[in-house]
Amino acid sequence: VCSSAPALTKDYGASAKADIDMPGFTLSSITAFRWNDSQFRGDIAAGNVPIAGFVTNFSRRSFYQEIRLVSNTDGPFTWLGGATYYHDHIDNSLASVVLGVTFAPTIAQTVTNSYSGYAQGEYSITDHLKLTASLRYINEKKTGTYPAQVASVFDPNANGGQGQLNNGVSIGAFTGVTTASKL
Repeated sequence: VCSSAPALTKDYGASAKADIDMPGFTLSSITAFRWNDSQFRGDIAAGNVPIAGFVTNFSRRSFYQEIRLVSNTDGPFTWLGGATYYHDHIDNSLASVVLGVTFAPTIAQTVTNSYSGYAQGEYSITDHLKLTASLRYINEKKTGTYPAQVASVFDPNANGGQGQLNNGVSIGAFTGVTTASKL
């Protein structure tokens, strides 16, 4: 029952790069989009009969933008610098399937926003000796949201160890945020 439905994946992407020569440097822009939708089923039992499994639906949208400046002059000093931005949005649902019955899904959403800036300079002291210095700053914030849900939960200790399926168990909402900055 769990593994009889076909998997479905739609994956699309597009990117573009543009370079503009300016006096003393080249300006580059890199832009990328990505879309992904996936649905699949899995059987986690070890027998010939599908007893337990899952159904998942996954949707992802991402965007990337980079602006870069690179020196294009002759001389002992060269440099480059730029900035990036990245946004990623994931919606995911996962439903248990037991003996052919699909239960209410667990739903999650993850959003990532990241930006960075960087610079590098290089000075040629001789043809074989160069002094290079660089700096990069990165900031990323990832938020995971898990809305309040009602689920069926099996308690193996209920009924004197016989077990019991408890329907309509309320699970509270949860939002987690992770932020990282690095220089």
